[in-house]
Amino acid sequence: MISHHLFACFRWILFIVAVVMAAVKGTSKQREAMFMYVTMFSVYFLVFGSLANIKDPKGIFHGVLERFWLQPSVALCIMSGSGLGMIFSLGVARASALKYLFLSLAIGSVAYQVQRNYYDCNENDNFHFWHYSRHILNHLPKRSILLSSGDFSTNTFRYHTIGEEYRTDVMVMDMQFMQAYWFYICLMPVNFPDVSFPGMYKAGKNSVYPYYNLKKFLDENFDRFPIVMCTAVPPAEDSIAGFYEEWPFGICKKIVRVSDGNDPLEHLKTMPKINLDTMPLPDPDRYETQTWEHTMMVSMLETFVKPTTWLWNIANGLSDRDKKVEYYTKCLEMLLENIAQLDRKINEGAFSMEGLMPYVAPLHKQAGHVSLILYTFV
Repeated sequence: MISHHLFACFRWILFIVAVVMAAVKGTSKQREAMFMYVTMFSVYFLVFGSLANIKDPKGIFHGVLERFWLQPSVALCIMSGSGLGMIFSLGVARASALKYLFLSLAIGSVAYQVQRNYYDCNENDNFHFWHYSRHILNHLPKRSILLSSGDFSTNTFRYHTIGEEYRTDVMVMDMQFMQAYWFYICLMPVNFPDVSFPGMYKAGKNSVYPYYNLKKFLDENFDRFPIVMCTAVPPAEDSIAGFYEEWPFGICKKIVRVSDGNDPLEHLKTMPKINLDTMPLPDPDRYETQTWEHTMMVSMLETFVKPTTWLWNIANGLSDRDKKVEYYTKCLEMLLENIAQLDRKINEGAFSMEGLMPYVAPLHKQAGHVSLILYTFV
């Protein structure tokens, strides 16, 4: 970390040197080029940086912010290289021995960046997104509506359905796009002609377009298509309370109608399970919190906890003693199965204990609680 900060300071020093030397001793072309890069960098820093509207860049938002700064970083590197070149030209003029010193600095600078970033940037074996979205699409019912939200989920699903023409029967809809007028005018009639849209989603009461909420959308389409919500979708609106519920469906959530009286245990029989042998988990020791891989890893590991928590909460509300025991037993069965799979991966050396412990520990704790409650019933 210290070496990284020293390198960053070195780069800024070279940038300042380039600006000063271009202004003092540079040719007219050098001054024009330097003025262009400085102006571009300054405008990006002062204008676009303030418009990004990311006030607390932590976790994945920090990674998003880093992408915004790729263009000015290129300008900064070009100007830093120019500064080193100008110093090098002075060194050659005064002492030929300095030629090799500055050449070594230039080579060392590039070598340091390659050495520091190659491992993080080498994604030749990264198929996590492919496996992730393919796993979800594999288990969706025919002609499903898949409600998603954000770049990560929507783009990975569309890569398969559009790019690879796999599961083209699945209709992937981004809930953020559904709020845009161009979705209502352009995408809706062309891409989803069979789906009923009673207006524009969350358009607002003052909108010139018809307005609908999630309940209205489900009322129009529930009997026609299976509806699944997946990855980064915001919590369900109050409009569906008492009418529809979100039941765990692997990594996703399946919409069920309350009046249908669905059986949770029967639902669990149809719920897809994660197999870490065929759907590799991103390494928590490699991918930091600002990466999409880390976000994916968290959503996968939550799949080991959320169904049991959901069934646990249902069991707590039951008055029938035999039903309670049946639900708690199923909870414990799922927990032990998930713990065994994660422990096996740790023992195989696929992941470190430290990397997975924050996610494995809650499973052990929950299993202990369920075991204790079952013991009181025996």
